[in-house]
Amino acid sequence: MFTLCLVLSGVSWAEEHAKSNTGYNCVLMGHSFFVPMAKQLGEHANRYGFEDHQQVVSGAGGENGSPGKLWKNLEATRNSREAIRSGSVNLVGLTAAAIGSELADYKRWVDFALEHNPDTSFFIMTPSPRYQDKNFKEFEEGWESIHAKIHSGIDDLRKAYPETTFFCIPQGQIKVELWRLFDEGKLPEVAELKSRDNPNIFRDNTGHGGQVVIKTGTLLWLASIYDADLSQYEWDPQTQTDLKALAQKIAQDDPYTKH
Repeated sequence: MFTLCLVLSGVSWAEEHAKSNTGYNCVLMGHSFFVPMAKQLGEHANRYGFEDHQQVVSGAGGENGSPGKLWKNLEATRNSREAIRSGSVNLVGLTAAAIGSELADYKRWVDFALEHNPDTSFFIMTPSPRYQDKNFKEFEEGWESIHAKIHSGIDDLRKAYPETTFFCIPQGQIKVELWRLFDEGKLPEVAELKSRDNPNIFRDNTGHGGQVVIKTGTLLWLASIYDADLSQYEWDPQTQTDLKALAQKIAQDDPYTKH
């Protein structure tokens, strides 16, 4: 992590960095493990300094938010398709589910986007497994399995489209690391591992994330998409735990976030 704030003629590191990329025009499509971060990304990208960031978000629950299912759902993806057809979109984000996430499903969206803008880049957000009362070891192993499959899929896409950028956002790692901190008594923001009423990591047995997951996840998206130095990001998540440092470490430790 960079800890030095570079100042050039009174310009902060964040402001200077933003000059080289003023913001992507994004289409973001996924399920309920994906959409909460996608919806908040725009606000944070703009606040950080990427003032031209724009986005269209499309979503559907569960497996219906997979690339394959969304490809068939013309109504749910109408706005995303219109944005891509405009030729102005240069970043498309997708995720994965048990059904509808074969290589061919991703390639349909890649081919469609590249047809309208050959300079489009793509990311796949790797979701966590479902919670379903797993213990920590079972949950972590499930995450590692999903993550490995996404990395393999990105390798396949990079081979199929060697001139196109593909990268990963390791979203599921956040729940693993927060759970680890919770078990160690180092996550004061969280009262219960799973709860609908109290601060939590899991809101339900499916494994939808609580606010601490969503905040950390949005920071991870910012770091992964824009290579943002979160130590220079002037936003307070209002937590004792350093969520910025956690998100930065997750982004830096995964070689597939690099693009």
